[in-house]
Amino acid sequence: MEVLTSEQAARIPEFQEKWKNIYLSTEPLDRDRAEASIKELYRLMKQPDPEIVFCQSPREILNYLEITLSTEGRSESTSQSIDSDRRPNFLILLFKALIGALYKKIRTKPKPIEKVLLQLSKATAKSFDRAVKKSFKEHPVTLEEATKQVFLGDNSLLVKTFESKAQKIGHPEDFPIDNFKNHQLDYSHLPKNRLNIYKLFWLWSIKKAMRDKIVYQVIGFQFPNMRDAILQSSPSLQVMLSKADREKTVFIGWQLCQQAIWLDFATSVLNYPSDVKKQAALQNFLEQCGWTITIDRTCLICDRPTTVRLDEEQLLHGDGEPALEFSDGFKAYAFHGIGLPEKYGSVPISQWESQWVLEENNRQLKKIITGQIGAVRLVRELPTVAIESRGEYSLVQLENARSTDSKILKRSHAETGEISAEFVEWMTKSIDAALHQLHQRGLADEFPFPEANLSSEEE
Repeated sequence: MEVLTSEQAARIPEFQEKWKNIYLSTEPLDRDRAEASIKELYRLMKQPDPEIVFCQSPREILNYLEITLSTEGRSESTSQSIDSDRRPNFLILLFKALIGALYKKIRTKPKPIEKVLLQLSKATAKSFDRAVKKSFKEHPVTLEEATKQVFLGDNSLLVKTFESKAQKIGHPEDFPIDNFKNHQLDYSHLPKNRLNIYKLFWLWSIKKAMRDKIVYQVIGFQFPNMRDAILQSSPSLQVMLSKADREKTVFIGWQLCQQAIWLDFATSVLNYPSDVKKQAALQNFLEQCGWTITIDRTCLICDRPTTVRLDEEQLLHGDGEPALEFSDGFKAYAFHGIGLPEKYGSVPISQWESQWVLEENNRQLKKIITGQIGAVRLVRELPTVAIESRGEYSLVQLENARSTDSKILKRSHAETGEISAEFVEWMTKSIDAALHQLHQRGLADEFPFPEANLSSEEE
């Protein structure tokens, strides 16, 4: 199944590099060009010019939202208090409800920036669907072969993603990669009258997944998540955006760059048809503007960060220092692409405190903290509860841990007194089961089976 030719695939890095440079730019905004680019987009979508507000950083966006939304809240509460003094009339209430529903529907229609993206994406999607169907027709494969190419095997997208996450987060027990490498499709449990329907549905899913896989291949799967880092570093901004989004459409412009890579590649290399003027206007907007939020008829444009720090895989990352910094001093923190609160991000990872594991309620952040502090430090510095003990081994979990938190296999070396420890799956109930997991992860030498187990297996 080949949708892209080797020549087309060879040009992917060119577009990834182009858009990475746009996305990660730290050049100061040219405000005149930025304003002109937004007005051109609105003009092409036959919309009046928006009110444009420039902000130095997400902190200024937060200040604007707090003032705007609090003012609206006061006016709404005032009108409600006036109406409450009057006797309710059913027809008036019904009329208000109908008008309110219509008004909300109008307000939540896609904004011009979103709308132009939807139009361009829809046009390329049709051409791409035809290309995928043509590939399946010219290069027929069995259902099993198609599944392995998309989902299974050492080189599949899913396995590569799992391996990357397991390595970064430090909890390989959460990513059973071997299940996907060695999996075989099995239809034996299905009755014959449902088998063909199942295969047709699965083939449709495979085609959709193949489309997604090629798009991700063009985009480059890992993409620095600035939005997550900024919102983790500013919970108040996250609250205000959620409040604004209940009644208005909020749109984050930086996220467009991912889709823009595909649109640019599809029209420039694959020669898919597109509205040239609208695509040029969208690209110009992304080149000229940073983080953009649209609320009603207002566009809030945030200046670009002055500093962007990345790891070797081009993910936002800073060890004890901000991943993003803005000209007014606003800072955002990240750990290999995952946003961190300042409490953790401003401290070097080597100095993270074990006590944070007990204090943190966010499951993702807790995983990161436990993975970086490590099982050995945790069993030494925090109280644990033993599930099973035998010889040098103890299967434990942290005191007051949730039922879904990882367990720890601890080994106290009899000769040296040293402690070894590794995380195992949360559902692990015995030392033997924990040892089997660690052996599958290549840790048999460090965690051998006790001699009694070996002699019983030999017998």
